[in-house]
Amino acid sequence: MTASNDIRGLASGLAALSICESLILEMTYRKMLGHQEVINLIADAVAAHQAGATIDRDSELNAEIIRILECVLTNSHAAQHGLKPPTDV
Repeated sequence: MTASNDIRGLASGLAALSICESLILEMTYRKMLGHQEVINLIADAVAAHQAGATIDRDSELNAEIIRILECVLTNSHAAQHGLKPPTDV
């Protein structure tokens, strides 16, 4: 993959992430999703990447995605309970 393709791939992933984030925020704002439903969505994403890490050649990428998603879950839990989230993301 060329550097140009790497940038396109990264940009595509970040664009998709931005869309998903906006949808989740809007659905939460409109009270279509509660905090627990958002947690469940993120937990489902973790599970999907855990499964992918065992069958995919790019297990290092899946492991990093899992690490990030687990940080999001930890930070969400901390915020819900008025705690300061960890800063090691």
